Amino acid sequence: MAYLGDTSQILVDTTYVFTTDQKIATPDDVLTWARDVGDANKIGIIITRSDKENGIRGRNDKLILGCDKGGKYDSSESSTASKKCNCPFKIRVAPSTDGSGWNVQVIHGVHNHGLPDQYHGHPRKAHLTADVNKRVEDLTKSHVAPRHIVLDLKDQNPESVVDAKHVYRKRHMMQKEERDSRTELQTLAVVVR
Repeated sequence: MAYLGDTSQILVDTTYVFTTDQKIATPDDVLTWARDVGDANKIGIIITRSDKENGIRGRNDKLILGCDKGGKYDSSESSTASKKCNCPFKIRVAPSTDGSGWNVQVIHGVHNHGLPDQYHGHPRKAHLTADVNKRVEDLTKSHVAPRHIVLDLKDQNPESVVDAKHVYRKRHMMQKEERDSRTELQTLAVVVR
């Protein structure tokens, strides 16, 4: 990755990272490949546009992939902070003319923001895998405190970016499933009896 421009705005060029001559079998495989490359470089990749060929002029099979920080933040929608900074990064994915797979073309490989030192808290990396989910469930049922669950997960995998917030969310989902359709008060009444 090359850092471009003056120091007033950080520009990070990732063109070479996403440039490939490889033909990839399906659009899903391309998305998986792009997200894996993005993960390795601490870039969240999302689908910004998807078209299917339908006989209407100008509508061809294609995907446009972008950075998850692309787009503009609309401050009228919410009072929460946004990570969107109108990042111009774009990749075009279209079927090859000979039908041998899908081509990847980097349209704009430069990001207008710095890349994080670590992927901590990123939605794609911080989700709980099946193994981690099971471990959180087991430790929760054993009445282990969330901070100790996080420490246990870090002991098992030092690269883990799961934090207490994710553990609390998982515990909340477990409690909802256990309650079923009862409210918290109804559940408490059953426990007290």
